Amino acid sequence: MDHVGFVSCFIIIFAVVFRYPSSKLAELFNGKIDITLDSLKNNYFIDRDGVAFRHILNFLRYNSLVLPNNYSELGILLSEAKFYELDELVNLIQQRIVSQS
Repeated sequence: MDHVGFVSCFIIIFAVVFRYPSSKLAELFNGKIDITLDSLKNNYFIDRDGVAFRHILNFLRYNSLVLPNNYSELGILLSEAKFYELDELVNLIQQRIVSQS
């Protein structure tokens, strides 16, 4: 069975990525962790949830959890926040999950 997926592209300002320097996301771009570079397009490839990554970037930009009122994928977002080792975001998501239950 073939898997068909999609690719999301984000233009990221490195100052935003390095706002949490001990996160895995920062370490991917500071050279501590290997990351795949598409040398033809000069793009980095991270095989993660692109839809959730939008909310990760918003957290990095605004230093708060900004989600639409009807957002229903907190579990996925929590997994992504844990993957990127963004502890503050993990805590915010967990608080949101508790408040919704």
